[in-house]
Amino acid sequence: MRNISFVLLLAACGVESTQQPDRLVRPTHEGGMEEVLASFELERLASDGPMVQGTEERFLVHATEGARPIVSASGGELTWEGDELVWRLPEADRATLSLSVGGDLAGTSEPSEFSFMLIAVDADATGVVFEDEVGSVGDCALDVDSSDVPHIVYRENEHEQLWYAYWDGTEWLHELVDGPGFNTGDFIVPYEPAMLVDDNGVVHVAYYRDGGELMYAKRTVAGVWSLEVVDDDAYGAYGVAIQRDPDNNDRLTIGATVWHWLNGYSYYVPAVAYKSAGSWTVENAYGTLSNYRIFRGMEILDDGTTVVAYGDDYGYAATWDATNGWSDDGYIGSNLTNQYQPVDMDHSGDNVAMMHADYLLWSDDAGVTWTSSRVHPFQDTLYNAGQQVAGVRIVDDLPVVAFLDDNTLEFATVGDRDYWDYSIADTEVDYDVLGFDVDSTGELHACYAKAGELWFY
Repeated sequence: MRNISFVLLLAACGVESTQQPDRLVRPTHEGGMEEVLASFELERLASDGPMVQGTEERFLVHATEGARPIVSASGGELTWEGDELVWRLPEADRATLSLSVGGDLAGTSEPSEFSFMLIAVDADATGVVFEDEVGSVGDCALDVDSSDVPHIVYRENEHEQLWYAYWDGTEWLHELVDGPGFNTGDFIVPYEPAMLVDDNGVVHVAYYRDGGELMYAKRTVAGVWSLEVVDDDAYGAYGVAIQRDPDNNDRLTIGATVWHWLNGYSYYVPAVAYKSAGSWTVENAYGTLSNYRIFRGMEILDDGTTVVAYGDDYGYAATWDATNGWSDDGYIGSNLTNQYQPVDMDHSGDNVAMMHADYLLWSDDAGVTWTSSRVHPFQDTLYNAGQQVAGVRIVDDLPVVAFLDDNTLEFATVGDRDYWDYSIADTEVDYDVLGFDVDSTGELHACYAKAGELWFY
C-alpha cells in the first residue's frame, strides 16, 4: 500500500542536501510559471505501518513540472536509487525531510518540510508472538536484520501451515507463507524452516512440504510472497538451511537432504541447491550413495567456501571451493550422535562454529579441522529428530551459544579463563524448538515455543 503525505512544518535539517539526478518528474499542478509556485508531494512506498528508528524508508518525490527537489534531512542518511529517495532513519523520536526547489523554478518557493514520528525497536517485542487458540506452535527460525528488527517463521501445528511474523515497532504482524489450500499448497512438515533477511529487507525462507518438496519462499519489501519448488525428491524430515554466497554475486544457496533411487532402494544424500539464471541446480555434497547421509547444517564463508555438516551414526563434514569442488573432509567427531538432528552454524573469517545439542564444534581453518567443547550436560530429551535445540553465533571472534536444558532456555558466553558464563532466559520452554540470533549491539535473542505459544526473547 502507498501513502501520500503532505505536511508543511518548520525544522532544522542536519544532513547534507542531495539533489535529485536529472530525470522527469510528475507534475502536481498545471499552469504557467507566473501562475504556479513550486510544490512537492512525498509518497511513501511499500508500507503503511509505523516508521522505525534505524530502518530504511523509500519515497517518491512528486514535484511541479520544472522543479527539481533538493533534499536534506534532520538526521540519518539520504541516497537516490533511480527515482526513489532512500532514507536510513535516525535514532530520534521525530525526523524531518526538507525539499528545496532546484531546476527551472529555483527560488520561486520556500522549502517544504515533512515531519515524521519515529518509534524504537526495543524490549517491547519480548513476550508472546502468537497464541494458537485451537492448537500449538511448532518449530521456528529467527533472523534479526541489519536494523535490529526481528523476523520469525514458524509452523502452526493444528493446520500444518507456515507463517511469518515481524515486529513493526509496536506489535507483531503475521502473514501466511504456505500450507494446505484449494488447488494450491500442501501441509508443512513439523521440522524447523530456515530464513534469512537480506540487506534490502527481502525475506528468504527454505522449508519442506509434506509431499517431499523442498520449497523456497520469497517476500519482497512490498510484502508480496512468491513460492518455488526447489526439488521434488527431498527427504523432508530433517534440517534445512538457506544462505547467500558472497563470492557468487550473493546467489541463494539451500542445503537439504534429497532422495536417490537405485536398484529399488532409496538413499539419502546431503545436497545443496543454488539459483542461477532463474532456475535451481541441485548438487550432492557427498558423492557416494549410502543408506543414509542426513544433511545437518551449512555455512558459506566469505570466499565462497561452503561447509556442509552431515551424519549417519556420527558427524562428518564436506567442503566446496572454487578450485577443488567438493571435498569430503570426513569424520569430525562422535559428538554429533543423533544423525537426524540439525545443527546451527556461523562463521567469522576462517572461524566456523557448529552447535549440536550439548556440544560446540569449532574450526579455525575454514572447516578443515575441528575441536569440540562441552557446553552443558547430556540429556536424552534433547535428541528429537529434526529439532534444533541449540544455536550459535560468533561475536568478536568468540562463540555465543543458546541451548535448551530440559525446559530451560540458557545462553553461554566465553568468560574468565575461557570458561562458560551462563545466563537463564526462560524456565518454561517447550524443549524441542529454538531459533537464535544476536543483534548489532550484541544483545541475544531467541524464538521458542512455550505452552504451545510462540515467544520471542
